[in-house]
Amino acid sequence: MRWLKKQEANKAVQKSREELHNYWRSPDGANKPATYYGPAERSTFLLSLIKKQVGPEASIM
Repeated sequence: MRWLKKQEANKAVQKSREELHNYWRSPDGANKPATYYGPAERSTFLLSLIKKQVGPEASIM
């Protein structure tokens, strides 16, 4: 299976499964799992969006 990645000129470049697996085995700084947790502006923003759409009794899995 081949995957697509957008480039600057809006041309798609196909990446192999192996290339994608290699990337996620050693992701760049912005995609390291350690950057996913902790307080973040994006989390606060997403929470505000959710609160506008659901009531306090809503359950989210």
